[in-house]
Amino acid sequence: MLAKREQHKPLQFKAVKSQSLLAWKTGRLTFRNTPLEEVIDAVNSYFGLDIQVPPSAASLYKRSLTVDFGNKSVDEILVSLQRALKVPLVKDSGNRYYITLK
Repeated sequence: MLAKREQHKPLQFKAVKSQSLLAWKTGRLTFRNTPLEEVIDAVNSYFGLDIQVPPSAASLYKRSLTVDFGNKSVDEILVSLQRALKVPLVKDSGNRYYITLK
């Protein structure tokens, strides 16, 4: 179960398919047919990133990924996400990135 809190929104709960939310304990980010939103949440949480999918790219949430990031670096994971999704990942500032369809 995953609890998610966003500013000015009620606490949200949902069941998750991935064990990668426990990566802080296991050291591995592994996903099998996992919804993109869960993959992004796990990567954001593990690496302290802020990967965003803007409304213009919301159709990407229909995708599921099967990928084993193993012990890759942040840069390697970002490149892997771009390749798996076949879309650009644009750095905004600091640790904020946007996935776009262009």
